Amino acid sequence: MTTLAKIKKNWFDFGMSYLYLADLACKEMCIEEKPEYYSEDLYIATIFNIKHSIEVNLKSLIVLLEDRQISKKLEHHNQEEILNEIHRLVGEKKIIDLIEKLTEKNKNNKEWIFKDIKEKKDVVLKMLDMAKLVSKYHQLNFLKDKIGSDFIIEDTNNTAFKYPQNNLLIKLDYEEILKKIDKKDILRITIDVSKLIDYFLTLNTLFDECIKEK
Repeated sequence: MTTLAKIKKNWFDFGMSYLYLADLACKEMCIEEKPEYYSEDLYIATIFNIKHSIEVNLKSLIVLLEDRQISKKLEHHNQEEILNEIHRLVGEKKIIDLIEKLTEKNKNNKEWIFKDIKEKKDVVLKMLDMAKLVSKYHQLNFLKDKIGSDFIIEDTNNTAFKYPQNNLLIKLDYEEILKKIDKKDILRITIDVSKLIDYFLTLNTLFDECIKEK
């Protein structure tokens, strides 16, 4: 395996590991209470893992598309800006054309990931929905009813749930936040994690094939 291939694999494996850990935490929170802790106690740590996995996975897609190590200009934590860079590198028409080309090429390959996609735009729809999830966990609007709704969180440094104290210039009372978490909140992020796993696996495969076709 070449050095560049290892770099690509490391980025992808690293990002997915945080996402799979979030998935395990969601499953743990969905079962009955453990005697030693409340399931909701895992909620904040799970949110952080989701946020971090999104950042790393988006950067892993950039590494794939640019076919090189991450550039200095993307050594930041603003996930929405990183997503915009992906859109710049590969637009909607490019994706549809690529899927058509690769699906025809792999029509006899039973393991081809896009074999069962009935509509070419399905992957584009996944990208659009992924963009919504990136924004959701970048701005954390879904937590407003837990911590107050009179301000907007813009977590460009991805530190909101990294430490009890953060760079947002606001103080979050984690104990009070956790008291407001219920099973519906846990179910919502569980669904989000499942979607993100699907989206990143799909796009990683597609973009990897994109580079091979160059």
